[in-house]
Amino acid sequence: MANNVLPEELMLCILGRLPVKTIIRFKSVCKPWFHLFSTPEFKKLHQTQFSSDPKNQSFIFHSKKYRSDPRYLFSIFNIESGEKMPTILDHPFAHSQKNELDFVGCCNGLVCIHSGQEIVLWNPAMKLSKTVALKEFGHLKEVSLGFGYDAMGDDFKVVMIVEVASTENITSVEIYSANLDSWVTIDVGFQFHGIRAKKELIVNGNPYWGAWVDGIQILVCFDVLELVFKIVPMPTTYGPDLLGLDQETDTKIWTDTERDVELVDWNGAPATLVIDYEVDYCVG
Repeated sequence: MANNVLPEELMLCILGRLPVKTIIRFKSVCKPWFHLFSTPEFKKLHQTQFSSDPKNQSFIFHSKKYRSDPRYLFSIFNIESGEKMPTILDHPFAHSQKNELDFVGCCNGLVCIHSGQEIVLWNPAMKLSKTVALKEFGHLKEVSLGFGYDAMGDDFKVVMIVEVASTENITSVEIYSANLDSWVTIDVGFQFHGIRAKKELIVNGNPYWGAWVDGIQILVCFDVLELVFKIVPMPTTYGPDLLGLDQETDTKIWTDTERDVELVDWNGAPATLVIDYEVDYCVG
């Protein structure tokens, strides 16, 4: 009688390419599959294989146009689906009275949202979310949040940089670990100020901020694996806001508000890129 059991390597290859919704349904097939789908090893395999398929590439939009109706603040658009309009996402704050939501970042399928004294880690595919309470520091001048992913420890982390009103420098940095479900305080190692985190920049799981050190504009990177801050110099020819990075092509995208253009540093060669687009929804 022929052996109808697939080799384990082939079965993992097939299962690792299935959509998240299918994986959730397959959890109830048998106990071994339920255990398999819950392991960090399979989660990493699924993330790598599923995201490597160009057909699975999607954009998540955070619209500020409909602050009066939180249901329309988040939507997703699949590049290869052929759809002309994004799909509205039922996010954790969609049915609440909170309409001041900040999109902190998105990494490995998890979205980090901030509203008031709450941070929410949200998985749109699995429709699961977890609420994290912010630590309180009294009278604050500035709080900037970052979101990252430690691939070695399979741990999502939230970074909170705090400036109090009585000083211009960073006074505290708190790190939240999703695995430990707790905050820890770390030492910055150097002083910087004027932090800006409005562009949600994450590269290789590490969050970035624009900042100033001794009158020089820099990028500050938080290494989620080593739990240390690192300085990344800005291009010497200009000092605009950073919009994004592409690690594979060594492309850096900047914005110059005075000239209303975006500047691109492609492998060390500055160029100019003008982007003009509008996204609109019909709200019934």
